[in-house]
Amino acid sequence: STAKEQTSEERMHKAWDDAFKARQAKSQQQTQQQQQQREEEVEKKEEEELSIGPVVTAGAQAAGYSMQFGDGSTTHVTPRLVRDFTVTRAGLGSIRWLDPVNLRVPHLSRAEIDRVVRIEHGAVFIYSEECGVHCPAPGQGLKKRAEVTLYGCHPRPTKEGNARPEPVKEGSPKPNNKEGNDENNKNERKTSGATPGGAGGEHHAEVAAARNAKYTLRVMKQTARMGAELIEYDADTGVWRFALQL
Repeated sequence: STAKEQTSEERMHKAWDDAFKARQAKSQQQTQQQQQQREEEVEKKEEEELSIGPVVTAGAQAAGYSMQFGDGSTTHVTPRLVRDFTVTRAGLGSIRWLDPVNLRVPHLSRAEIDRVVRIEHGAVFIYSEECGVHCPAPGQGLKKRAEVTLYGCHPRPTKEGNARPEPVKEGSPKPNNKEGNDENNKNERKTSGATPGGAGGEHHAEVAAARNAKYTLRVMKQTARMGAELIEYDADTGVWRFALQL
């Protein structure tokens, strides 16, 4: 009888132990499932956050900024790698990335594009110190090879009609001599009317051509100093296009 009681008690303890272990295993399984669910939710949230790359704010739009993707869309939900990503500022220029860029990186997620990329007259700035955005290593983020187009890069025009006046000579009319001034004005009107089609017009054309050639050489030297490849420059249109590693 005593042996039977011990056996019965052992079976009962074993049943309790098995039940405890089963509850413990179930609890651990539930904990692991909850942990996995939380991790998936965090990963999904991070993925959603990073799926929204740089943004164009109302202020940036007012300043002329826009973004275009390789498929021509302007949506903020971007694929992981974007081809032909382009940032444009109306009237000033654009930057088109020649290498695919990953816009799903933390420092570009919801970043204001006009802070990361600044396009000014005759110049562009990427990850400037005052933008407040982390500058990645070369080959990361927007630090890749791109084609830059700048508008309005004309040589400075000479000031017409601002030639230094000749000194007043003895016997010549004084500035306050009305009769002399009237006669001079008549002569100026006669000569000015004939200048554009005559030798004066040819002279201005030669001066403009020489100025354009000089400025074009300056643009070529500046492009080389930047380590860039000159694609085109037109002094008449003011379009300067080059490729370089940003």
